[in-house]
Amino acid sequence: MNRMLTAHNSLALLLAASLTACGSSSIDTDSGDDDQPQQVVPDLNEKPIQLSPLSKASKTEFLTHYKNGLYLSASNNGYVYKDGIAVPEMAVDAAADAGGGTSDDGGNFSQTVTQEAGVDEADRVKYDGNYVYVNDSGNYQNSIAPHVRILKRNADASLTQVATTSFDAQTSEQHIHPDAMYLAGDNLVLVNEQNYFYAIDTGVDMASLAFGDALWYPYESAFYVSIQDIAVPEQPALKKEFKIDGRLISSRVIDGNLYFVSSYAPTLPYEWLSPTTDEEKIASFKRVSELAESDILPQVEVNQTDNVNLVEADNCYLPQGSTDKDGFDALVTLSKVSLANPETIESVCINASVAGFYASQQSIYLFGSEYQSNVNASQTIIHQFKLDDNNSFDYLGSGMVEGQLNWQNPHLRLSEYQNVLRVVTTQTDWSNSDDRFTHKLFTLQHDADSQSLKIIGQLPNDSQPAKIGKPNEDIYAVRYFANKAYIVTFERTDPLYVIDVSDAANPSITGELEITGFSSYLHPLGDNLLLGFGQEVDPNGGGLRDIGADGQAEDDVIEPGLKIALFDVADINNPVELGKHVFVNSHSEVEYNYRALAYVKVSDTEHRIGLPVNSWKTELVNNSWRWTHSNTLGLLNVIENNDSATLNFVGEVTPDSDQHSWDNRGIIHDDIIYFIQNHQIWQSDWSDSSLVNGPY
Repeated sequence: MNRMLTAHNSLALLLAASLTACGSSSIDTDSGDDDQPQQVVPDLNEKPIQLSPLSKASKTEFLTHYKNGLYLSASNNGYVYKDGIAVPEMAVDAAADAGGGTSDDGGNFSQTVTQEAGVDEADRVKYDGNYVYVNDSGNYQNSIAPHVRILKRNADASLTQVATTSFDAQTSEQHIHPDAMYLAGDNLVLVNEQNYFYAIDTGVDMASLAFGDALWYPYESAFYVSIQDIAVPEQPALKKEFKIDGRLISSRVIDGNLYFVSSYAPTLPYEWLSPTTDEEKIASFKRVSELAESDILPQVEVNQTDNVNLVEADNCYLPQGSTDKDGFDALVTLSKVSLANPETIESVCINASVAGFYASQQSIYLFGSEYQSNVNASQTIIHQFKLDDNNSFDYLGSGMVEGQLNWQNPHLRLSEYQNVLRVVTTQTDWSNSDDRFTHKLFTLQHDADSQSLKIIGQLPNDSQPAKIGKPNEDIYAVRYFANKAYIVTFERTDPLYVIDVSDAANPSITGELEITGFSSYLHPLGDNLLLGFGQEVDPNGGGLRDIGADGQAEDDVIEPGLKIALFDVADINNPVELGKHVFVNSHSEVEYNYRALAYVKVSDTEHRIGLPVNSWKTELVNNSWRWTHSNTLGLLNVIENNDSATLNFVGEVTPDSDQHSWDNRGIIHDDIIYFIQNHQIWQSDWSDSSLVNGPY
């Protein structure tokens, strides 16, 4: 299918195209019977219903709502209107996800860190203790297409490449990147999301356009999923491959099933957009209303042959209270594929705005936020779908909370535990320079009688009025472990809050620790220990120091850089920083993508950690300063000793390589270390990281 998106006004509509459309379809510009013209355009509601629970719609109700939204979008030249202001809609949450540790079979090797136990997440490197799977973006100049390398671990822990695999649809002209993977039993799942590329339409009279009004066309928006049998890793065999219209939001593997959430909207031909006269509006509405279902529903191409609807029009949900005068121009689809028998994709869709996704072993939660200008505040709605064994999704209900989840790993702000959903939100008021942020924690529970997620507790509250965070401190990290929640806020110093949520109706702040710097990712090590990954920051700024009566600085010089901190949280009333290590002038992928963390508990008393470290420094060469950069794998461990623990720097794996990468990974297997830099793998030893073999 030819999938061309038309937009103009350069940057603004470029954003609207990439975020609102999230996909496009080939639409016959000659569709409809011009002998029977539409007589009138209904008086439609321009503002879509956003903050509403869902209701299963009939086929007619769904198609009416969807086509109304498409017409309104066409009339507004690709924009969805809110409160009379044109803004691009967003239905993408490609953020990373977090947790994980020792393998299920008891081997001491690290695996992909995940947010929830039993809920696997995609990553660019996978390891099962015997084989390493790593994506290789290829080399176009040398005609090497993107592929996955499969390397076998030898008796001496070296690696030998035994096979490669890729998408079956891969051709010399079609470079389909295996962006991420899953390992599930004897299945290797490759996941791809095509990028957006834009080109100016040279068929348009450019002289007739105002400056900055160039027309832009992206190529098709689609993603691929390939399920391969790796019972014999040396001979991967294709089971099923899907090409799916739209844009992948996120995915998970739970109990042998692949779940993914994707967004899609057909994009109308340019000549249909921005009708101005009554005649043009009537013609545009008529064209949209007569579109076939296959033109406006995302399509699935199976093994490069058959095309079918990803979701059927009678299996979709609308916001409650929708009428035939309402509409929204995009779909979010929740889909499931059995990896053991991937013959069909089971899907439901929502014809409403969704911005993100969180999954537990029992449920999938979709959420979206809306800023309401009349009250200068945001609200977030959360929709709960229960996962069952009948290849279907049961919609349980929706709940509303004040504030929004913001952009940095928003799914980590949600956690389901013992049938209670915990959510941390932020309300931002930029007009209040004294305190811009209001943070709240909510607990919600499904209520069968009202078919809703009801708020059963929140913090702050009347009995616990203390705020989360000091004035102007934003949230940098949220993490839950069982009945405790940990929140890091930051402006100049890093308060770590410990929150007791064991009584879901009455959560309370039990402890607070103020230290320098901040953590942007928190990783629990059992009940009593917590690791923080972030940045060391000088609270005085610029190296300024408070000078005491003796003329000496009262505090130590703080050198900024990548900070790993170990916290003792056994006493929820008194969290303590047990130790820290700072890689000066450095940062790590772990700060924003926790899948880059290698973690394994090798014994009852030792935890081992490996993380990519990207460092920079300047050196004077020929009377001029030159920036230098390095990629290493930092190694640390935590040793538990009776009622205490220590954080220890072990060393760094430094390859003899001039490669630089921003998406590195590490693997720890007993005393063997593997460092994946781009698609190459280096081998080292825990006891002596100066010994480096490779690359493989």
